[in-house]
Amino acid sequence: KKHPKTKIAYLKGQLGNYKCEKNGEDIMCADCKLSGLGWRALYNKSIIDKFGYQCAYNCEYVQSRKKAVKAKSCLMTYQLFINIFKNFNIDENDPYQFKPHDVIFCDECHNIPNIVEMLSKFEIHKSHFEKILEIYDWTYNNLNMLFTFEDELENELKEYKTWVDKNPREQLVNDFNDIWKVISYNESRKDEDDTILAKYHDILSQMSPVCESIINHIKELRNINGKLTKSELKIYKLCEWLIGYIGSFSEYEFIISQVGKEHQLKTLAENIKSDIPTVEMRCTKEDFLVYYNLLKYANFKVMLSATIGGYQAFVDNIGFNYMGETPPIMDVVPSSFDFSESPIHFLNKFKMSYKEKEISFICSLEENIEEINSKTVINKEIIRINELMYEAE
Repeated sequence: KKHPKTKIAYLKGQLGNYKCEKNGEDIMCADCKLSGLGWRALYNKSIIDKFGYQCAYNCEYVQSRKKAVKAKSCLMTYQLFINIFKNFNIDENDPYQFKPHDVIFCDECHNIPNIVEMLSKFEIHKSHFEKILEIYDWTYNNLNMLFTFEDELENELKEYKTWVDKNPREQLVNDFNDIWKVISYNESRKDEDDTILAKYHDILSQMSPVCESIINHIKELRNINGKLTKSELKIYKLCEWLIGYIGSFSEYEFIISQVGKEHQLKTLAENIKSDIPTVEMRCTKEDFLVYYNLLKYANFKVMLSATIGGYQAFVDNIGFNYMGETPPIMDVVPSSFDFSESPIHFLNKFKMSYKEKEISFICSLEENIEEINSKTVINKEIIRINELMYEAE
């Protein structure tokens, strides 16, 4: 039951969870963002009315974000929490920005090391090269036009033009082939990987300012024409992706610089969209990753889990050693769940190892099916599940 005095806001990540009602795009390409307005501008009634974005009053993302910023308690995923606090400079005096809270509650905390490792990895795939080449081709054909729109990045554009003149497309393709040949070889030496990653870093560093310039240009076109063509929106999305991709690479390089190259690990993972594997550059020092991404953003941490394993192993792996604090207190909370009224049928007399499941699980369902039926309103579904399990045998 909801407590009348408890107000907990919640916020989901932008990608795939919210749609812009004005242009039908994912909220990451919302019309207001394409026009150059930031989220904080959409909290201001005068700006909303001036630029004709009354849709902000009913926008699920804008209103959810507004409530989440103001709320004393907010529910969000680990990924979103890390993205908010790690990627933005926190201004305590800014009323439109998230502030670190005194306490964070971390549910299923045994998953945190794996989550932060996944979020901190850097991936390389051949499809990434294709996207970068697509941006390169666009800039090659439109570079002079960018100079007419851009003042702040004029010097960077001049440097990029010099780089393009020295690195024609054929050279860039050869560079990508060389990078892939080394980085996708599972038995390459670390020094070979480091050399090729430095080469990749140099290419990406040239692309970063021109992507910012293209995004500024596309926003200008949106304000001039009132909308964007499909090709304009496509290059905008590619540049947004590449800026995020470069940021991911820079973040990975920073983490490795902090923990040492002995914690750098390369793995080859299957790609569900392609027969070509994805190269994953990981950091194996999970305790630092947890501290760096999560623990340092709150004074007090309450961690909840049913499967943390050994206390000392968990403390060592979760990053408390970096906090300079006294060891955390561990308390075992006994289960108070009443299974007598639950549609979940709990059998504690059978062990659930794989060996025991093969011997006893089907039999136990058969023996207890009548008792299960008497406790639940989803009798037909349970019977059907039981039938399917027998069919599977």
